[in-house]
Amino acid sequence: MNSPDTLHPLLSSLPVDCSGRSNVEGWDVEPISGGANNCLYRARRAGDDVAVKFTVRDERDRAEDLAEMMTHVTYMDVAVSRWRWVLDRYLEMGMEVARERVQICLAIKIVGWVVRIARSLGRDTARSEWRRDARRKYEYYLERLETDDLVCL
Repeated sequence: MNSPDTLHPLLSSLPVDCSGRSNVEGWDVEPISGGANNCLYRARRAGDDVAVKFTVRDERDRAEDLAEMMTHVTYMDVAVSRWRWVLDRYLEMGMEVARERVQICLAIKIVGWVVRIARSLGRDTARSEWRRDARRKYEYYLERLETDDLVCL
């Protein structure tokens, strides 16, 4: 069984660009697939066969993750002013493209919630308590789409 200690030499030596087959630290390494943001390798040596996936995260990905968090139904009670503060702290870390990217992602995520909730409200199988809660969420996201100055339309 491989432990983090035995895999460390392999993991610290793999190229992140999904380049061709190679021998890394005694492992026969073969790229399986890859693209602009990830690479999947298969690494084999006597008795061991592991898969290793690298995912490259850049500010565009983090901006989308932040927008996802800022719009998730779990955080509906968080004030928009708090999200503005979070975004400002995020931008202070040097994510130059982040503000516009977050604003665009916010619009997409909010529209996604509106569509998802509207579809579920169209079904007649829901209990009235659930319908009231879904309607409240639907109205929250519609209002946020219209009034949240962080949203870029």
